Amino acid sequence: MCKVKTGALIVNKGDVQNMIVGIILRQQNKYKKEEILEMSKKYFQGSALEMDNNTFMEIIEENLEIFSRNEKIFCENGNYIPRSLI
Repeated sequence: MCKVKTGALIVNKGDVQNMIVGIILRQQNKYKKEEILEMSKKYFQGSALEMDNNTFMEIIEENLEIFSRNEKIFCENGNYIPRSLI
């Protein structure tokens, strides 16, 4: 897996995308998309890039949809479950 940029190393939207994908793929328990948002904001601190919660959530939802469609994760009642738990 590649080194995911955090904080001041995040300089563009692609870096944010990679950070969010990394966070999603590292989950080992059930989680909600709001938890991914909070983790994303934490790892984003220190970046010169400006991004609001709505933009973060759009990227998160888009990636969760892709991973769900590809059966890497499953969604049940708003909880996302990594395939390794099923």
